Amino acid sequence: MNVTRDVISDLWPVYEAGEASADTRALVDAFLAHDPAFAETLKRGLTLPATEVSMSPSIEQAALARTRDLVHGRGWLRGVRLFALVMTAFAVTRLLQEASWNGSPARFIGEAATAAIAWTVYAVVLTHQRRKALRA
Repeated sequence: MNVTRDVISDLWPVYEAGEASADTRALVDAFLAHDPAFAETLKRGLTLPATEVSMSPSIEQAALARTRDLVHGRGWLRGVRLFALVMTAFAVTRLLQEASWNGSPARFIGEAATAAIAWTVYAVVLTHQRRKALRA
């Protein structure tokens, strides 16, 4: 196996933290003994360029709110979804109870229409909210 500087660089944080196994410590020590310039570079510490991104608190809060709304949705929208599920269950139950078709299907039609309207409202509002959140 060919041990390169990249391998030692990958192992260095574990070695430096004291969490490396005895074999890993021996491997790193042996490599650094043969490459003292690289050992000095590692011991001085590798510095990464600063990548600080500053945002005002209002922008951060708006981003957090948009993310929360995308993930959880608004409370009333969850209520609409629950109402649509309940009305769908009522309509299916009514259909199964009145499968003889001897009676009037008016209650089934009403429940099914209410469920369809609730699902339509839910889908339209959810789509609108997602587009709005992704646009901003």
